[in-house]
Order: sequence, then C-alpha cells, then structure tokens
Amino acid sequence: MLKAFLLKGILPILLVLSLPPSFSFLCHPPTPTPISLSSTSTITINPDKQNYRIKKNYTPHDGHFRITSLGRKGKTDAALQLYHHLFFSGQGNRLRLVNAVVDACSRATPPRLDTAFRLFNESRAWITPNVYTYGALTSCCARARDADSALMLLEECEPNAVVYGAVLNALGSCGRMDEARELLRRVKRDKRVEVGSVHGNAVLSGMAKVGDWKGSVELLGEMEGMRAVDSVSYSLVMSAFEKAEEWEEVMRYARESDGRWEMDGIGITSVLKACAALGLGEEALQRLTQFEHLKGRERTTRGRERGGVRSELLRPDDVAFVLCISACGKAGMWKDAIKLLRRRPNAGAAVYTAVMKACAENQQFDSCFHVWNEMQHREVRPTVVTYTVAISACAAAVAMNKDRVKNWERGWDFWQTIKEKDANVVTYNTMIKLCASMGARELPRAFHLVRCMLDQGIQPTMVTFGTLMTACERANSVGGTKRAFCLFPELVPNEIVFGAAISCCRKTNDAEYACELLKQMMQSEGTLRPNTALFNTLLISQTENHRLKRATQIFKLMLQSKHSKNTTGNMVVPQADETTYAILIRAYNRVDKPEEARLLLNHYFVTNDYKEVDLPDVSLFTETIAVFEKKGQVFKAIELMETMRDYGFNFYQNEILDSIFKKLIALAAKVGHVVKEEDTKDTRQRGEV
Repeated sequence: MLKAFLLKGILPILLVLSLPPSFSFLCHPPTPTPISLSSTSTITINPDKQNYRIKKNYTPHDGHFRITSLGRKGKTDAALQLYHHLFFSGQGNRLRLVNAVVDACSRATPPRLDTAFRLFNESRAWITPNVYTYGALTSCCARARDADSALMLLEECEPNAVVYGAVLNALGSCGRMDEARELLRRVKRDKRVEVGSVHGNAVLSGMAKVGDWKGSVELLGEMEGMRAVDSVSYSLVMSAFEKAEEWEEVMRYARESDGRWEMDGIGITSVLKACAALGLGEEALQRLTQFEHLKGRERTTRGRERGGVRSELLRPDDVAFVLCISACGKAGMWKDAIKLLRRRPNAGAAVYTAVMKACAENQQFDSCFHVWNEMQHREVRPTVVTYTVAISACAAAVAMNKDRVKNWERGWDFWQTIKEKDANVVTYNTMIKLCASMGARELPRAFHLVRCMLDQGIQPTMVTFGTLMTACERANSVGGTKRAFCLFPELVPNEIVFGAAISCCRKTNDAEYACELLKQMMQSEGTLRPNTALFNTLLISQTENHRLKRATQIFKLMLQSKHSKNTTGNMVVPQADETTYAILIRAYNRVDKPEEARLLLNHYFVTNDYKEVDLPDVSLFTETIAVFEKKGQVFKAIELMETMRDYGFNFYQNEILDSIFKKLIALAAKVGHVVKEEDTKDTRQRGEV
C-alpha cells in the first residue's frame, strides 16, 4: 500500500516540481480549446486567430502526419498550434510530434530556426532526440544558412546520410567551402554512410554560388570516381562556370554531355545563358528543342516539398525563351527570334520585349514596332523594360537617319505613357539618348530630363552622365559640357565622359579647354584608364589649332608608357599607336617641317618591331617626300624612299611609288649636274686668281 501511494501520489508531484520553467503549464494547465479527435470529426484550432479545418480523418496517434502535411503546405502556424495541443495533452507519440513540428519550421518561408530550437530544447526533458530529429533540425539550419549551429548539432548525434547532407548544405550556402570539402572527406571515411550524389551536390551547389569553377571540376572528377554523380551534378558545375562567366567552358561541358547524361532544366538554362552571351543562335535553338523534350528524373525522396517552392523545371519557361531569343538577336537571326514568339502562344511581356530588342539590334525597326503592335493586340501588358527597349529602338533609328521625325515622335509618345508611372533611371537614360540622337534641337530637353530625375529623387548613374555628355558633343555645345560637369558633383567622371567632352572641344576648335580637361583627368579622384583614341582626339584638337608644341608634350607623355605603365596622378596614360604618329607627321608636313616628320617615321619603326607591326599609311611617306622636294631637299627625299624600301615597301608593285622614285632620281641627277658645273666654275675662278 505504501509503495503504491508513493508511486501514484508523491513521486508525480516531485517530478512536476523539478521540471524546467518552460513546462510550468503542467502545474497550472490552461483551459484547452475544444477539440475532438474522433475519426469522423473536423477540428477547429485557435478560433481567436485563424481557423484551420482538417479535412483528412485521423486518430490521435497519427497527428504527426497532419503536422507534417501542414508544414509542407506552408501552414506553419497551424502546424504549431496542433503540435502544442497534442504534445501538451499527451496525445500521440511525442518524439514523432517533435520531429514533425521541427520539419514544419524548416519548411517555413523564411525558416523558423529560433522556434525549432526552442521546441527542440523544451522537449528534451520528455524525449530522446533520434537521427530524424537531428536531420530535421540540421535541415532547418541549412535553409536558414546557420552553419555554426548545424556543425554543433553534427557533433551531438550519430549522423546519417541526411544529417551529413544538411550540414554540407549549410556550409555550402554560407560559402565555407574548405570546411565543406573537409566534411565531405569525413563522410567518405564514415563506413556507416553510403556517399551519394546528394552529398557532393551540396558542396557543388556552394561552389556554384561563389563561382569556384576550378574546385567544382576537381570535385566532379572525384564524384565520378565514386560513381556518385547525376544530372544535377553536371548542371551545378555548369552553374559554377556561369557564375564566373566562363561561357566557353559551359559550352564545352554541354557538348560533352550529349550522349553521356541528360541535363536537367537548370543545366539547359545555363547553356542558353552561355549561348546568349556568345551569340550562338543556332545552338540556342537546338538546346531549346532539347528542353521541350526533356524527361523528368525519378526521385528517391520527397524533394523540396514546402510552401512556395517551384516544381522541377521540365519545360522551357519565359526565361529560357528570352535567352534563346537574345542569342538569335546577337547572331543576326532576328527572323528566328520572331518565329520563337510563335512557339510561345502565352508569351509574357519579357518574351515580347526580347523579340523587340533582337529586331532593334539588327536595325529591323519596322519589325520591332510590329511586335509592339501585336503585343497590344494580344493585350499583353508592357513593362517598364518594354517601354525602355521601344524608346531605345527609336533612338537607334533616329541616329541612323531613318524617319527621324516619325521615330522621334514615336519615342516621345512612349515616354509620355511611362514617365508618370514606372520610369526608372534606365528609362531616363534611354530617353536622354533619344534626345542626343536629335542633336542640338533636343539638347535643352535632355537637360530638362536630368532635372526631372533629380526632382523625383532618382539618382543618376555614370551612364546618365556619359549620355548627357554625348548629347552635348553631338550638339557641338562646349557650354553644355561645362554645365553637365556641374550637374553631377557626386559622380567622378570616367573616360567616356571626358572623351565626349574632348571630342566636343575638337569639333568646336576649343583646344585650350581640351587641355584643361586633360588636367582634370590627371587630378581625378578615381583611377582613369583612357584609351589611345581619346588621346588621339586630344592631339587632333591641338594640331588643328596650330599648337604643335602642346601636341608634342602630350605625345612625349604617351611615349613614356611604352616602357612602363605611366601613371600621371590617378590616370594611366595609354601608349601611342600608328594613328598617333600619323596625326603628328601630317601636322609637321602642313607647316613644312619634313625633317621632324621623317624622325617620327623612323621612331615608329625603331620603337616597334617593324616585322610585327603594320606598315604606316604610304601617304605619310609620300607627303613627307613631297615637302622635302618642295624645299629643294631632293637627296633627303631619296634617302627617305630608300628607308621605305628597307622597311618592306615594294616600288615595282606600286606604280605611284615607282614614278615618284624615278622622278626624284632624275631630279637628283639634274641637281647634281648643276652642282658639278658650279664647282668647276668656282675652281676655274680660283685658278685664275
């Protein structure tokens, strides 16, 4: 009797008193929400918040199935409510309930990691977690990108393949690839676990996110050696190449896949991106056809079944069509791009926009606007990108002098439609470009657009700066360039901005301001790397205004970069090229200084290996020879022609050079005869004296 009294009376009370604070509800149990668990009833949970009616009949012993089902449907709150009622009322298997509710937390969007750990810690006084508990919790860590917690759980349990895979996913999602590779080696050494493609794919996925294509290729080789690869493995390697923009490698792997394994939808999408980047229109069409006949792979697990997760990509979506159309556009296959639109009956705005862009890139502006009209007829709502592409097509047509007024008005109508709603910085930049194509007529409107941007709080970009400066350059407005520099005090001008401004100076013969811009480039806050064309434009602006001394100083600055990466301030000075020499040679010939021009010609061959560089334009030699002849320096002209022969010019195959050479020889003989007679006369006179 005493023993029974202790077991049934005293010990339960002591046990309850020793429980942690989180289980104080057992001392003062709340009034449960009315709930019936009969096999024929429906359940209403927490009527104060939201009612969840359970349609599936079940008993109290399979409530964990219902929690799992709610979690996979994304109804995490309902799963938590049901878990609390069943767990606290002692109905069902508590271990399975915990496993189910942690799994529901891991499938939430975003994952409820704190809730999962709280429930896990609270329940440990009643249950002993098993490998399924740790698997669900590590999966939650992986989806929440908490690698440290996943590693902590790994050391607490005897992991199985699922736990290892979840921890590898967590490390990969956090970019901790060295630790992921080390853990993968540990999995290989664990005799209790069979290494599968899921483990290697977890690491490959992390490598793909950071673009570590070299590491992914190495790991793929190891996985092939263990026969632990599938189509996803190869797709992830191609994704790594895609992240690193190694498009040629993507194509190489894709071609190797033919006949060896079947790529999945993600892999084919990576190939289509490579085709779009490289302009491989024909191959893009082939890959799209392959996508359309893709077979789904057999699953051995439930997969990523949770609320909001997309199903496996088995047929090409709008993204695939957009990429294929872009590839056709770059390959000049604009007609095929239009045909692809016919293959997508329910095409969205992105597909129509891609076709319009492909037509515009190939200067098929009528076809571009025909696609726009078809889009309107089918009542497909255009996006801001669609309007931007349409305005860009109008700008390109105006720049090519194709129906300038009509296309300007069409572009302005597009702008009037979009400006009050969704216009962004790209749309504004495109509209400024349209104004630039109209020249001086629309320059004030370009500045007005910039003011509108600033008034609306849209931050201009360097593209805005460069486009506005191009508008000033086409309008030959030096005042506009100075005004543009004042409009964007927060932006550091780049090479394109300075190049357009210097070109404007050349057109307007403002050589002094061009030199001032060069000084600003040297004092710029950012590191500028202007190309040789910009410096050549600067040289032209100086030589056309008879500033040979300043032009020579700029040329010497460029020569210094031949032997070292000459950096003046924050600007890397480019090297002189053939055009640079031609500008100065012609400038010296115009002012009758053939000797300086000859020295520059020789300098070009001395500083460059004349066997490897292209020969200068023959007119540079003939012009210099003509100036020598004009000044009566015939022998220097002949000497320069001999130099031409040494450098590879063939007189006998060029009638003009041959006639010039013969003319100079005859002139030299005549000059020599006159000189000889004068010498003889002088000798006689000295003898008579």
